[in-house]
Amino acid sequence: MNKFIHFIGAHRNGSATLAYFFGRNFNLYSVHQTVWHLASNIVGNLKMAGLMPRFLMKVYVSAYVSNLKTKSANYSGFVETNGFNIFILPELAQQFPDLMIVHLIRNPSTMVNSQLQNRRRNSFKRLLQIYLPFWQISPRLVEDTTCQANLGEEDLIFWQWAFKNSFLLDNFADHKHYKAVFFEDLFSGSSSHFNEMLCFFRFGF
Repeated sequence: MNKFIHFIGAHRNGSATLAYFFGRNFNLYSVHQTVWHLASNIVGNLKMAGLMPRFLMKVYVSAYVSNLKTKSANYSGFVETNGFNIFILPELAQQFPDLMIVHLIRNPSTMVNSQLQNRRRNSFKRLLQIYLPFWQISPRLVEDTTCQANLGEEDLIFWQWAFKNSFLLDNFADHKHYKAVFFEDLFSGSSSHFNEMLCFFRFGF
């Protein structure tokens, strides 16, 4: 596998649209939120809660990487998009020194509204997201004493937005192939931000 590109962020940020576009135009195998990503979500949250030993994390990521290589064997690389790999991304980055990370950041108010609307269209999915153990990161799991543990659904999504974006910035701001992109800029209708994104990819290829 030559290239591994990751669109990532705190959900509802246009990442699927971008991944499919670059997948089609750069001969990359492109996927959005597979079963592996759903598993990564729980594994990553267990890790953040201190309940996933490092050696088990490495075993999981090795299997994940093996799947990526198999799927993209006939392509120039792999592009994926999801908000589920956030907390396993440091381990992935160790195995892929040239990993390209596009961190998509959306205004939290519009992101939360979009997230709530998406949940309410599927009541079963909403129940899973709220009650399935380790499906969502929470102040309780990371012992965040600066935040009340019993947040309402909307406030919890705000907290998750802040926690996930801070984690990505803290861990990857100095990564050689990291780029933060604001949703509102990219989808504003102006070509300048999209051209900047194209230049970023062409540099990587």
